[in-house]
Amino acid sequence: MKFLIDLRWARSQTLDGIGRVSLCLMAELLRMESPHIFGLLFANAERAEFGLAWIRNYDTRPIKATYRVDRVGIDARSPLNRVVLPQRVRQFQPDLYFTPYYPFHPPAGIPCMGMVHDLIPLRYPEYFREASLPFRLLMTHATPLQLLLQSCQKIITVSQSSAQDLQQMLGISPTKIQVVYPGVQVFQAHPNPQEVLHRFRLPLNKPFILGVGRPEPYKNFQGLIQSYARLPKPLREAHPLVLVGPAHPLQTPALEDLIQRQGLTAFVHLTGAVAAADLPAFYQGAALFAFPSLYEGFGLPVLEAMAAGLPVLSSNRASLPEAAGDAAILHDPEDREGWARQIEKLLKNPALCQTLREKGKAHAAKFSWQRMAEGILKELETVGAQA
Repeated sequence: MKFLIDLRWARSQTLDGIGRVSLCLMAELLRMESPHIFGLLFANAERAEFGLAWIRNYDTRPIKATYRVDRVGIDARSPLNRVVLPQRVRQFQPDLYFTPYYPFHPPAGIPCMGMVHDLIPLRYPEYFREASLPFRLLMTHATPLQLLLQSCQKIITVSQSSAQDLQQMLGISPTKIQVVYPGVQVFQAHPNPQEVLHRFRLPLNKPFILGVGRPEPYKNFQGLIQSYARLPKPLREAHPLVLVGPAHPLQTPALEDLIQRQGLTAFVHLTGAVAAADLPAFYQGAALFAFPSLYEGFGLPVLEAMAAGLPVLSSNRASLPEAAGDAAILHDPEDREGWARQIEKLLKNPALCQTLREKGKAHAAKFSWQRMAEGILKELETVGAQA
């Protein structure tokens, strides 16, 4: 069979979660023994070059599957997809078109499988007031989303929590939904972490509290900063708070203002975007990982921190108990005092941290991109054969 995989969500070298899932999944699919032909759809030549290099350098195993590269010439969010995408899809003549995100413009007459990571815009529409009007009209209202997903023969999602949201919030039949857990990227140790931390003007030899993610409101970095402000000053002096993630035009200034008002400018550091090659240095320099999100479709950063050997303090909302299992401390993300107590407990209890490190590594090892690729390939074959 021929499968066309839309990889246009892998848009830059600082990959977001969806871009990383797209490329890790494709790298594993191409390394499997398979009689199928895969079409790899990129937005343009530059992104194709980046994506293919990333896939080839993913690991040392050889690529075994047959594949063909195509460039559609437009971004995945462009309204021109309504006209251009169906033409390019039909040129490939696939048995199935698969996008590892919402199928915004599914080509009519071609079987389609999409992946829904979360329903954040629908659950928190107030956080997307600055998004484009077409995005808001589609993603923050149930009826358009229902119509969009009805075009899919199958919907992949990444957690039982997200599967329940699809059923309860959009009325999607459970027979149309398949949960396939994502894998976990195990970061290789950076050869010179001190150089990276120095480049980002972070204090050296002070194991810090690490948070990773885009500073969207639902990530609740504001709550984490407020909890951190409640720590005793000696703990703050010994353990800065480092928040890694690309700048946000509205939220980053708001966080900077909060840091200043709380008198934390010497203790809290917003790094901005960090290249994937530099990210391991932050895990190596951290004492613990804090993830106070109000909502996640899965929660990959939690498992990545576990795989890197960090004790994890996580929110207990949505999919995060499912992602973290019993290998993290879970707490209500809106309980500022409670989060401060949990952070202090971890920083003062090396034995507890060591227990969480061991449990975390064992738990993270249960999730692999190879298992995800096997699950996705099974669904591709099943849906393609039924079409």
